[in-house]
Amino acid sequence: MKLLLDTHIWLWSLAQPSRLSRRVQHELRDGQNELWLSPVSTWEALLLHAKRRIHLDGTIQDWVAKATMHMREAPLTHEIVVAAQELPLEHPDPADRFLAATAEVLGLTLVTADRRLLGLGKIATLANRRVQSICGNKVPRPPSGKLSNSPKPGASIRSHDWFRNCAPTRVVSGRTTASRTWALRI
Repeated sequence: MKLLLDTHIWLWSLAQPSRLSRRVQHELRDGQNELWLSPVSTWEALLLHAKRRIHLDGTIQDWVAKATMHMREAPLTHEIVVAAQELPLEHPDPADRFLAATAEVLGLTLVTADRRLLGLGKIATLANRRVQSICGNKVPRPPSGKLSNSPKPGASIRSHDWFRNCAPTRVVSGRTTASRTWALRI
């Protein structure tokens, strides 16, 4: 299978693989599968680093080289840009549009936890489904079977909520503290 990793799946695989479902972890480890990454995901990671949402060890060039060394680079072509514009997505996030269109045009399976990108019809997806909130806390299921923290229909969801809502811990001077910055060491 040819897997295109959504940005959060790629970053989670590097920093917090426990946030990935068993199925996704299995598929990422399967040597028969090809792992693809769009430069759009690299751009998103660098934006998060610039906003101090994540910390990249070393120089940006070295970090990107190490973080992408086992991936195939998905090109961003004019055909993909046109397909991105034509996608039936309600939200305007260009990164999501480019990733979904890349999967469509290149015949890749998009690995994502983003509900907005699942079920787009002709785009193959592999859902990172866990009965947990984004931060890893157990979320009780209401009788409807939907997650209780699911957004209401029509509610706007800001980009990168999977970083914004969590406070991962890190060790600072021998003590554990809450932090909104992830250190991505490779």
